[in-house]
Amino acid sequence: SLYYGSVDARDENAEVDTLALRADGQGNPAPEARELLIQVLSENPDHEFVLRVKQEAAKVEAFYQQRIAELSDRFHRLRGTISRLKKSVLRLDPDAEEDGATLSKQVLTVDSSKRAFRDLYRELKLLQNFNILNYTAFVKIFKKHDKTTGLKTVKKMMALIHKYREGFVEMPELLGLMDRSESLVAKAYFGNNRLLARSELLIKHHRVNAWEMMHIGLRIGMVLVLLCWVVWDVLIDTKIVTSQDAAAKSGHTRQLAHPMDDALRVFRGFGFFVMSLWLWSICVYVWTSERINYIYLFEFDPRRSLLWEEILNRATSVTIVYLIIILAYVKISLGTIGMHWIWVAKYLPLMLFVYMLSLLLFPLSQTSLVLETLVRIFSAPFHEVTFFQSYVADVLTSFARPLVDVAFTFCFFLSGDWNRDSSSGPEVLVSSACSSSDSFNFIVAPLVVSLPLFFRTAQNLRRYYDTGKRFPHLANAFKYFMAQQVVLLSALHPRLQKFDNTTASIYQVLFLLALITSTLYTYFWDVRIDWGIRTLRGPHLRGLDYMMLSGGAAEGPNLGSEERGAPPKPTPRKMLLTERRIYFVAVWADLLLRFTWTLTLIPTHLVNVYIASEHLFFALGALELLRRTMWSLIRIEFEHAYNEHEYRRVEHVPALFEQDDDDTSRGRQRSATKTSVFAELWLFSGIVVFFFIFAFLNEEKL
Repeated sequence: SLYYGSVDARDENAEVDTLALRADGQGNPAPEARELLIQVLSENPDHEFVLRVKQEAAKVEAFYQQRIAELSDRFHRLRGTISRLKKSVLRLDPDAEEDGATLSKQVLTVDSSKRAFRDLYRELKLLQNFNILNYTAFVKIFKKHDKTTGLKTVKKMMALIHKYREGFVEMPELLGLMDRSESLVAKAYFGNNRLLARSELLIKHHRVNAWEMMHIGLRIGMVLVLLCWVVWDVLIDTKIVTSQDAAAKSGHTRQLAHPMDDALRVFRGFGFFVMSLWLWSICVYVWTSERINYIYLFEFDPRRSLLWEEILNRATSVTIVYLIIILAYVKISLGTIGMHWIWVAKYLPLMLFVYMLSLLLFPLSQTSLVLETLVRIFSAPFHEVTFFQSYVADVLTSFARPLVDVAFTFCFFLSGDWNRDSSSGPEVLVSSACSSSDSFNFIVAPLVVSLPLFFRTAQNLRRYYDTGKRFPHLANAFKYFMAQQVVLLSALHPRLQKFDNTTASIYQVLFLLALITSTLYTYFWDVRIDWGIRTLRGPHLRGLDYMMLSGGAAEGPNLGSEERGAPPKPTPRKMLLTERRIYFVAVWADLLLRFTWTLTLIPTHLVNVYIASEHLFFALGALELLRRTMWSLIRIEFEHAYNEHEYRRVEHVPALFEQDDDDTSRGRQRSATKTSVFAELWLFSGIVVFFFIFAFLNEEKL
């Protein structure tokens, strides 16, 4: 009623109400009513919606002008303080003095001015965030308005906001004040090194809970001990029999409760997802350290988003449970801790399966976003695609092999293979029904590998439908389509992979050409489009000042994409990651790892050094997850600095600042008490002693 109703009793508004009733079948207003509604809404200054927009915009501008005046006054006073100090005094470090009581008044003034500039710069950044968030709010309100009414009034309504172009919209005075602050601090304290000055100004000193760090360190130590133990028992210790031939040669029947390959695939599939938790904590740590606002880009709820310490703490907990179950499975299967417990071993993979499934579903307050995102990815052609959805779909393409292992795990448990009787000796080593099934190997597995590529292709086609831009969306869709064809061709036509010692057939040559072309195309897209890297400058990265931005996304004001004109010329690419060598290493590492991933589609006997296929797939899957982590770090950094793919209506992204524990309930949750640290230490020590004693007592019996 606010949008369609009349503000007064004028005839034109009555005419609008009459025309609005003549809507189409979908409830949208008739064309003649739409034009008149837009005219009334934009030209009638007394319309309630227009008045509210003007009032809110004026409030934002008034607050901005008040704060910028205060901050500008503080800057001039601090500049006057620094100008009265000698350069030799400015370079002194108060923390390096042996006796703090003997510090001169000038040195104390230097330390005080540094802290004052740090506080000033932080408040300038917060004011910038305030402007960006309010501008974003106006854009979203107008977009919601047009979606609700069926009108197209964004440009006319944005004209009311752009009245303050020289104020909070483009904030030239604020940006200039930040630039002068960086220059002044760099010149006064850091020898004109602006990068060092900027990093110093953005530092936020906060108290670190010593017991919390000890808690995380203790758990990481537990993980390392368990990992070494599992590697020794599974990969190095040759007592595990992996086949009937090996059992006959060894003269004994020491074997696992399930076929070795089947057990490895079940545990390996879960291991990839455990590894992804660790890698996600690394990503969040880097983004937080570099002030890259992933929370804003992914549209997370700041009150529910986990900090990197919390993610790492959860990763250690899951890893400890995962490794203990593997260790118990191996020890119990081999009778190391008692022959009468062997029947328990076959239930341990089922326990791990239930545990991992519960982590995916509970608690719903934290997993609901992931589940909702997966549903929207599966139905990509039928709704708009957000940046987070495209990011998750990209990540899923790197989980091709892990997803096959997950599909095998479901088949393993649902078919009843896990409950096979292990009392019959070496015949238990025969492959399960799932691993030897043609339906699984030639239908289910190829489909699971191809589905993430298909979903990503559908997302790009939807983006083309929404934006009308052939590039980059159709080109990106073609990239995933090519990869999908290579996967299906290699899976459904295995004869193309069987090379003879004689001359290869034309089909095999075409297969390799398609494989190499798809890989190079994907690598080019990673570097040029997803990362925005056009060239690296500087010999051996000395003097690497910038990289050129492919596509030329401007650093201009935070205007919506609809307000921009012709594409600007290429500009130097901003690099938000402090360590510049990361970009150089990533460019070359991505090329190597992209080709390494293609080894999963090449027959194992083509590799010069023979490696068991299951172990090879585990190594390649882990390398791909590492590559995807590296890709994520730079992809989100690039999205923060530029809006190259136009997923958002606002160019600028506010810097990320950590919330204080006092502002949320997270402070109590993050604190690790002495009692919990010592309790976990004693529990872990008890588990180690338990396995050691039983292994020692049963060694002679084995």
